[in-house]
Amino acid sequence: MLEASFIFKEPAFESSPVILPVLQDLSFNDFIKKTANSLLSKLSRSTKSTLFYLAATDGKWINSFDDLLVIVNSANANVYVMPVVLITGPKPLPFVGNIYDLLPDPATGLFKLFKIYGSVLKLNLLGEESVATNDPAVVEFMMKESEFMTKKMVGPMKEIKEIGGNGLFTTNTNEPDWTLAHNLLMPAFSPKAMKAYTTEMGEIGQKLVTVFDKIAANPIAEHRVADISRWMTNATFETIGHIGFGYNFGLLDSIDAPIHPFIQAMAFCLQEAASRSRRPAIASRLAFSQNRRFEREMKMMKDTVDEVITARKASPDANNIEKDLLGFMLNAKEEDSGKQLSDSLIRDEVITFLIAGHETTSNTLSWLLYELYCNPAIEAKLLQELVDVLGTNLDELPTSAQVNQLKYLEQCIKEVLRIHQPVPGVIKSCKKSCVLPGGYQIEAGTTAIVSIYSLHHNEKVYNDPFTFDPERWIPSEESKRSTYSWLPFSIGPRGCIGRQFAMQEAKIIAAIILRKFKFILKTENVRHDPTQLTHRPVELHMEIVVRDDLPIPTTSPTKITNKPEILKKDTFVGRSNISLTGSEGFPPLDIIYGSNAGTAQDFATQIASASRNFGFTDVTMSTMDKWKGLQYLSGTSGITLDKNRRLLVVTATYNGQPPENADKFNSIVAKALVSATANNTYPLDGLRFTVFGCGNKQWKTYQNFPKLVDASLENLGGRRIFPRGEGNADEDIETDFQEWFNQFLAYLSEKFGISSSPPARLTGNPDPLTTGVEIKILPSTSPRYAEATFNKNMTALGQLSEFPEIVATKELQNVSKSKRSTRHIDLKVAEEMVYSAGDHFEVMPQNSDELVEKFANRLKLNLDSAFFVTSIEPNAQIGSRALASTISGPCTLRNALKYYADLLGPIPRTVFWMFSDNLKKDPKNSEIEAKFRNLANPGSKADYNEFTKKYRTVMDVLDAFPQIEKIEIIELLCGFQVMLPRRYSISSSPMVSKTMVSVSIGVVSDAVDSKSYPGLCSDYLARLEQGAVVNGTVRMCKDLAFRPPQDPKIPVIMVCAGTGISPFRGFLQDRRATGFKSVAKGGVSITSIYFGCRNEDDFIYKDELTGFLNDGTLDELNVAFSRPVDSKDKRYVQHLLLENAQKVWSTLHEKKGRLFVCGSASGMANDVVKAIEEIYIKCGGVKVKDVRELSSSLLQSETIVMDVWG
Repeated sequence: MLEASFIFKEPAFESSPVILPVLQDLSFNDFIKKTANSLLSKLSRSTKSTLFYLAATDGKWINSFDDLLVIVNSANANVYVMPVVLITGPKPLPFVGNIYDLLPDPATGLFKLFKIYGSVLKLNLLGEESVATNDPAVVEFMMKESEFMTKKMVGPMKEIKEIGGNGLFTTNTNEPDWTLAHNLLMPAFSPKAMKAYTTEMGEIGQKLVTVFDKIAANPIAEHRVADISRWMTNATFETIGHIGFGYNFGLLDSIDAPIHPFIQAMAFCLQEAASRSRRPAIASRLAFSQNRRFEREMKMMKDTVDEVITARKASPDANNIEKDLLGFMLNAKEEDSGKQLSDSLIRDEVITFLIAGHETTSNTLSWLLYELYCNPAIEAKLLQELVDVLGTNLDELPTSAQVNQLKYLEQCIKEVLRIHQPVPGVIKSCKKSCVLPGGYQIEAGTTAIVSIYSLHHNEKVYNDPFTFDPERWIPSEESKRSTYSWLPFSIGPRGCIGRQFAMQEAKIIAAIILRKFKFILKTENVRHDPTQLTHRPVELHMEIVVRDDLPIPTTSPTKITNKPEILKKDTFVGRSNISLTGSEGFPPLDIIYGSNAGTAQDFATQIASASRNFGFTDVTMSTMDKWKGLQYLSGTSGITLDKNRRLLVVTATYNGQPPENADKFNSIVAKALVSATANNTYPLDGLRFTVFGCGNKQWKTYQNFPKLVDASLENLGGRRIFPRGEGNADEDIETDFQEWFNQFLAYLSEKFGISSSPPARLTGNPDPLTTGVEIKILPSTSPRYAEATFNKNMTALGQLSEFPEIVATKELQNVSKSKRSTRHIDLKVAEEMVYSAGDHFEVMPQNSDELVEKFANRLKLNLDSAFFVTSIEPNAQIGSRALASTISGPCTLRNALKYYADLLGPIPRTVFWMFSDNLKKDPKNSEIEAKFRNLANPGSKADYNEFTKKYRTVMDVLDAFPQIEKIEIIELLCGFQVMLPRRYSISSSPMVSKTMVSVSIGVVSDAVDSKSYPGLCSDYLARLEQGAVVNGTVRMCKDLAFRPPQDPKIPVIMVCAGTGISPFRGFLQDRRATGFKSVAKGGVSITSIYFGCRNEDDFIYKDELTGFLNDGTLDELNVAFSRPVDSKDKRYVQHLLLENAQKVWSTLHEKKGRLFVCGSASGMANDVVKAIEEIYIKCGGVKVKDVRELSSSLLQSETIVMDVWG
């Protein structure tokens, strides 16, 4: 019978692990009850709670046997049993419930209730039980389509469905119409499609400029005041009408253009839908005048759209799938079934896109103009970006690449969408009783309310949430927050598929009108109407004035080279133009995709199309969750896997997790890996595969899931036929994909003997390293030169505004005797920088002034020069770690070399590439140029290793090769990489001081042939004195089990060497602060340390450890000297463990203790594990053949916990 290790946990109590059976013959809820009762009985403990839930050690809740089995079979095997938390809320009134608690504005009413009742609260709304939240973790659970949660048309959405019919926005997830439309329409909003829309969006923006020109030209001031919401609505309506359906509403034809009857009808129907949601249902069926008008207006809207559809079907473009969105809907077919959208469903989708496609963007643009008026400093910074990227020629339309460069504008729009969210909330329905994050029980049938207003204004998520601050959206800040903390477009499979369309449209229109006009607020009471369905501004009247204060560009406008600026409309759905004549004998090909926003699906479609043109005749395409191989891996009876088929996977990552349509794939593959490892089998042996991953480098979880898929398929026995590819959506993911796909096609050409020229990059003659990169040198008179002098990489770690400050530093060694240095450094940190004993302190190092000066003088570089990277083209050769890719904004060369450039690390191949390009300028250097060109080639591994062994740093190379006389700044920025942060174990406990962090730094200084090579970070920290500020931050230890146990009865053995003592100093401070004492001192704890040092002169923290021993915090202090002064009795920590074998065995096996290890993974840690294996063989009778399985089990059960480095 399967068993698991369970721990009972309450706020002030955590038990020892207890092994109990996993009773899968019971329902999951009954199993939880029985397990909780059994656990309490064995612990002789009682509790008032009668309901319980399960959670993993990382805090993730467990809602099914499938979830539980994944945890049990993983290395993190303990399962917490915890009492359910009761959800509270305001007391309801008879009949109406809590309606009056929310009025007059439900959004702000809920916000106030969260202040009183916490982040999860219950409500009764007209007799319907609801649970509301503003907590991102709970929001994530509610928003994911799962066996527990789904979207249903309830409340106001019921009334909207009368308008949208079976459109995407107003259809339940489980309805076939939603599934069909969602699958078919996703490619219409792909990156390639967005590029195709750029010109037309710009043309709509110019039409709006023409209208505003006429308004601004009026000599009477009051006639220059316009209703901003009206004109933003007109612009966005024309955009979706023209681009989506080829329909002109005439809203921007003149200042006096009448409102189109369709728009009047839609406005009335939306207003009436909002009113109906607040009235009894029967009122909508009575013969009231507004009900009769509602029916008339609805009929007019449907008739108008039907006429558009009929006209298109009778036109020459009837079968043109690439003309526009309507053409796509009329002609797209489902890959497997061949199903198409019916005319009535197309009509519903058209109406849905017209509603959703204009309202969000028009409101966003309106509020953007309002916020910019209220925040002139932000407006000034934005205008500078607009002229830097787009220039001052107001007649030129923005290109797709330029729009992508408008990062600060995007930050402003995101902040507008946070403060002025399009809709106040999202309503979900609980399908099955479950436990929310935090232990809250929610019953089946309960309405789940995600309060977007309260989420976006949650002080625990956003500091000073009512302040307009675009800096929240720089990548380092945004990556700190949950993906579910910002939901203007919803998220997951029910997220808005037009999100990128809306964002691009807003950026283009804003960029065009803001460069031409100033918008001056003329009303005081700008607000939103809580009776409306959306957050539309009311009384937003602004005077429109031709701008006369446009700043001077500090850089040249972004240039586009080596590719057309505007993609033609025939690229609408991203079809590949590759058409090669193939040969017989192609294997069957399965293409599976995991997609969030449709990008991966679009790429999969391109691959399928190109593969068929290439000669493949048996090609299938499906989501990852529908891959037929999953049935085989699950052990479904009668299912076999045709291993002659090739598998091509295209997948995105979802905040590091799989996309919604790859969840099942992830779960089944994870279980298959556990089974395959346990049974030493390879179920996918013979399967050939390759993977392409979609991601965004702004996120720290970039490519996590694609990498996992790639490794998992290989570990299950699959054979990788082509290297995994990566696409970065923050730059040009389309180009990334095409480059990878072209190389894949070149591979197929060679594999199957087809004559085809490989891409130029495969020929071995790479372009210059600086290709595709442009910079501008800033004169010292530039207004941005001062900004360049302050660019010191201080946001690299995403730390808080208050940087850690050194308050004390001291030497721990007897340096004169040991010839080594270890520095103890105390740093004052911000209160928000919360840490635990065992966590890490991450530091961004700096090069010394001496090294920077030496490097610059050698290459004739002016350190006071300042530069600005203006553009990096998709064809650029540089990687993400290149200085050009990393340094944002103006920067001096001095700062680039001191705070960014890795001048002491291993020499990257790009440096040799850079030197080779440089040496080409003089023919007499051809021999050395060829040598460096070879070193830059990834195929020269042996030569590269031999060369870099002799020349360890770039300064070694410069000293040895005087032919390299001078390099240009752009060459430096492309060739050199940014230095990486270093992590050190924290050697203190927050129970001593929450605002004081200590680290113990072994100062590295290697000597080779009388030449010294200092460690970059350790040498930097050793140079710092009291009062110095450090660019550093706290990082949580990756293994959350690496924490001192909270139960004093759990014995602890700590094993370390050198500065590996650091976390254990924190452990001991923790145990002293909580009063844990040895038995000899009247306590119940058993705590021992095995510490490896070279000799007495190297014995750091000796006095402190003796103090812990004397006061009973520590039972035993065992020290091993590997280089004793008398050269006798040379021992390491593993030797001490073996000498105390019986005691170690008893502590770990009989007393269920834990052994913590900190040190080198390949050295000391590996030797410690081998010593434990020997102890279990000697004292526990474990057979030698079973010892590997034993050590794996000890690590999985957290009997042994490690924090080690390479």
